[in-house]
Amino acid sequence: MCKTLFVALLVLAAGCRSNREHAQILPRDTLPLSFNRGTVVGRVLDDRTSKPLPHMIVLLDDYPLSESDSAGWYEVSLDRFMEPGWHQVNVGAPGFIEERRSAWMDRGTVDTVDLRLRRAPRPRTRLEGNWSVLLRFEKRGALGPSPSKRMVSGSITFADTFPPVWPNRTSRDSFVTNEMGRYDIDLTPFFETQIAKDVSSTTFGSTAGSFAVEATGSVYSSDSVSIDLIPRISHGGLSFSGRMLGDSIIGEWVQRAYCCGATGRFVMHRVP
Repeated sequence: MCKTLFVALLVLAAGCRSNREHAQILPRDTLPLSFNRGTVVGRVLDDRTSKPLPHMIVLLDDYPLSESDSAGWYEVSLDRFMEPGWHQVNVGAPGFIEERRSAWMDRGTVDTVDLRLRRAPRPRTRLEGNWSVLLRFEKRGALGPSPSKRMVSGSITFADTFPPVWPNRTSRDSFVTNEMGRYDIDLTPFFETQIAKDVSSTTFGSTAGSFAVEATGSVYSSDSVSIDLIPRISHGGLSFSGRMLGDSIIGEWVQRAYCCGATGRFVMHRVP
């Protein structure tokens, strides 16, 4: 009796384990329709080599919703605020030309869309050196203060002598320059504090040393430029995006925030 009961328990346990393993690999299109509001799956690939590109952020209608895994696979689905119909799936990264595809998404549908990225032209120049900076405030954030001034100025210096902000992310890429810098711009007329407040209550570690004056910059796609101020925090700093024209950079800045940060424009000039 005891032996029979023991064998039965073993069979039951094996069956439960088998069911759990099967549930983990159950195809998305076999789930009840209520679990699938419309899904697109696929791989992000290098167009020239067809090799997978991991850690690429995939956007649905310009909202970042997925990151490709080590084999290049991604998955994006409609959330409850998105209507069924045609939607844009896109991916891009410094050093690549953005790829954008259309996909029909509706309840219960699963479509496969591979995204193939082509390399952008190599950078034509670097940010190394001293720059004067002029920031213009154009739109306040959802919960941000009204600025006491609409324009502030300062400087940014990029140099190879500055230590990397993330020592473990220093791999070189001939299609993107990654440079370290320090900035000196008083942002308190815009945000009342140097680190812009966001919709959450955030506790920071020590701001001693270089933390609050660090900058990182990249040049890619020939003359495209991106710069982050206070890059070691996800929100509270500023991000610049622009184009280099000779010894000048013109573009837009945005306050990094959970929702609806302030925005404006900027101009930078290289200082001899």
